[in-house]
Amino acid sequence: MMNFTRILAFCALAAGACLAAPQAHAQPSRTVRSDFVPRLGASVSSYSDPITFVSGVIINWVDPSSPLRRMYSDYFGWFYADPGDIITSANGVAIRDAAQLNWIVDNVTGRMSITVRDVKSGRTLSGWVTFR
Repeated sequence: MMNFTRILAFCALAAGACLAAPQAHAQPSRTVRSDFVPRLGASVSSYSDPITFVSGVIINWVDPSSPLRRMYSDYFGWFYADPGDIITSANGVAIRDAAQLNWIVDNVTGRMSITVRDVKSGRTLSGWVTFR
């Protein structure tokens, strides 16, 4: 009977610890480091969301004269990026981090295709950025 009581007590403690353990929720990972992309006139950080599988760079700050403030889409006309929006691709390449975005932007002349996820509406917008 003593062994049965010990086993029962052990199971109760083990179950209690499992039930009381805090649940880990998948959160989007954002690096603390913020990088400035001069030709885009924006400060960005790497971004990855394991739930929605959206990855790219999140816009932290946009200069008022930035090309991101005047993007164009053949489908819905002019649009712009706000802080919090996520750049998911540039020039047809999926963006992983700020260094890759900076390299792509530096090697493009004229205009560049860009895909931005608008966090306010949840829509993904594709269009063009023109460099002056």
